[in-house]
Amino acid sequence: MPVKIIIVGAGSVGYTLAKSIIFDGYTVLLIDQDLNILANVKNKLDIETIVGNAIDVNVLKSAGIESADVIIAATGCDEVNIIICQVAETISKTINKIAIINNAIYYKNNFLINEQKFAINLAISANMEIVNMIEHTISVPGILSSYKCLNNSMRIVTVINDKNSPFTNIPIKFVSHIANNYQITVLAIERDKESFIPKKNDIIMENDILQLAVKEQDLENALKSFKYPVCNEKNIIFIGGGEVVEKIAEQMLFSTDNVHIKILENSPEQAAKLSKNLPHIEVFTGNISNPDLCEEMDIKNANTVIAMCDNDLTNIFACLMAKEYGASCVAALVQNEQNVRSIYKLGINAVFDVKKAIINKILQYLRNKNILHICSSDDNTTEIFTINVLEHSRAIGMNINDIGNDVILAAILRNNEVQIMPHNCVIKPDDALLISAKQSISKRLIQLFEEKPVYLS
Repeated sequence: MPVKIIIVGAGSVGYTLAKSIIFDGYTVLLIDQDLNILANVKNKLDIETIVGNAIDVNVLKSAGIESADVIIAATGCDEVNIIICQVAETISKTINKIAIINNAIYYKNNFLINEQKFAINLAISANMEIVNMIEHTISVPGILSSYKCLNNSMRIVTVINDKNSPFTNIPIKFVSHIANNYQITVLAIERDKESFIPKKNDIIMENDILQLAVKEQDLENALKSFKYPVCNEKNIIFIGGGEVVEKIAEQMLFSTDNVHIKILENSPEQAAKLSKNLPHIEVFTGNISNPDLCEEMDIKNANTVIAMCDNDLTNIFACLMAKEYGASCVAALVQNEQNVRSIYKLGINAVFDVKKAIINKILQYLRNKNILHICSSDDNTTEIFTINVLEHSRAIGMNINDIGNDVILAAILRNNEVQIMPHNCVIKPDDALLISAKQSISKRLIQLFEEKPVYLS
């Protein structure tokens, strides 16, 4: 029986989530109070919808909650999402409950978000996901994204291939010859808004967006070859000083070495609050369009300028102005996924897509716990993930060359040693694999690594 998931809230998060998890073969039902929004969803997705208020027991029962496996509360209100999970708990004691809850007050004490109090199995904060994304990205200024995996021995980075890069106009099969003092694997390529898993004869072209796998100790050499500077000191400037920025700045001061932070906030009242709460950080009051203020902040010597205002266009404008003042690396918080793809063409180095981060976290929860989803391409056609091979996995004894087409086995962690692009290797229990694949076949791959029933082992 396919897993049945009820999503409450057909806004941008709920719709994108439904679209994403359908790829994984789940049965999805969407609840919303707005008939027009649901009609729009029905025109785009082949899913069942119900008009109604999910706090109403009768609405949830009509959605078939007694037979559902998961309910995801993704409305725009924290309190509504909490109540939906509580109501669901009264109807079904076995259903898994996921809620998007952004208010930091609910996370300050561990006992607030737990099954005994609020009947929530997984609570997701957009703000916390932003913090994680920024911490990953600023660790290597200029790249589009960065993730650690395989016990922090490997790094997945996304870069734009410069025309002066030694890899431009080079076939994939010759990458290892150019990177002769380090090992690097091209996991996926995005070109002209379409992503694909590269074959050995595919040519790397100028302005390709590349997802790379590299050993942690080889990261600096790999990035230098793609013309990305590596800096020991981190000079960070935030444009916009809201609650998220305050949390990030405070956390970075304690967790990041050699970091220097400045914040530019337009509101005098908020700037004064930041100065009081963050005495070790320079806070400036004003607007990014003021050249004298930007010169005083020394924007041109910042490693990264991050625009964190509430409006996408404001963030894009702030990044472009920072570039005009000489900033080498700029990043923008983006809420609307339609802005993500075109933003790189404007010279903006990194994008923090909150919605995508939330969806990735939910996908990770829905899947087997031995599968770690790392990231997907913007068009959801390619996916990178790790698999921990369990004791009774169906894949044990297979040769990795037989896994299939449109799949790259980038690395294997075995006995605490990493092997890059291993060949003719037989899969063993406790192996950890780093895989890049077309999303259309990722479900088949995941099933391949499921455990056999004990009586078949």
